[in-house]
Amino acid sequence: MTQWDLDARALESADRHYLETLAMPDLRGLTDGLVPMTPTAKPIIADLAAREIYVEMVREVQDLLRDIRFLTGAALMLLFDAGSAQEAEQVETAEPTPGLFISEAELAVLLTNDHFQAPSTLATDRHRHIGGGQSLGAWFGGQLLDTALTKCHGLLDRLVVALWCRAELPIATTKAGEKRYPTFNKDGIKGLATAYHDASAWEAFSSLIDTPLARELVRYRHDGMHKRRAGSAFNGGLERWHADDDNTPEHRVIRGMTAIEHANAPLATYQELVLPALMAAVEMTKEITAAEQ
Repeated sequence: MTQWDLDARALESADRHYLETLAMPDLRGLTDGLVPMTPTAKPIIADLAAREIYVEMVREVQDLLRDIRFLTGAALMLLFDAGSAQEAEQVETAEPTPGLFISEAELAVLLTNDHFQAPSTLATDRHRHIGGGQSLGAWFGGQLLDTALTKCHGLLDRLVVALWCRAELPIATTKAGEKRYPTFNKDGIKGLATAYHDASAWEAFSSLIDTPLARELVRYRHDGMHKRRAGSAFNGGLERWHADDDNTPEHRVIRGMTAIEHANAPLATYQELVLPALMAAVEMTKEITAAEQ
């Protein structure tokens, strides 16, 4: 069976980050009390519909957590491997030229867009160059990083919904009869305050929404979905030109993430935002369960 001959240093580095930086937290506190332990004990969350949503959200959090860890680990493996190959081949990357709306790197990508190969190419030649000094494996790794970041935002949204249902707060309904779930934003956190403001971990949880990393994650997802995706060394070059937001005929160059910044983004988000939010949520739900028993 044919297999990739990935660089040994890439394998070691990726696995180390997966097991240490992206270590799996203990989330058992989120499920305490879900199954009554005695015939007279009542399940947490009296309302059945709210309890079912809570269970679904906790399961989603667990699934997304596994996805984020694996996506980031796999991305780092490919990127470290691509970096080793580039170092060995001494490939020179195109440098952006100051003052240009379109950098040389972006121009190279635009001119070689038709050189993308069939997906099967990745299995046999992950170091194939696709423009701008970029290899197929590195491009693929960049897509995995973007997916991991988007899933980080999705996890935090579902965590807010779980906390909302655990406290048995009412969920709004649209005119069409669909539930309008709270999200990881200032309004969502403000809504949780009525139930959790006395919890020992509340300050640690609620303060996360005001951190630069949280604001950047929210902006990253919103802009990527509704306006423009973030540029980076892996998806379009370090500099990209855009029309100004005020609809003037002027254009401006927006600097994207370097390779190091892009690779570090999901690691930092996991360590400094996702993990603290999860640990605080576990403690808050534990306190609610203990108070009800």
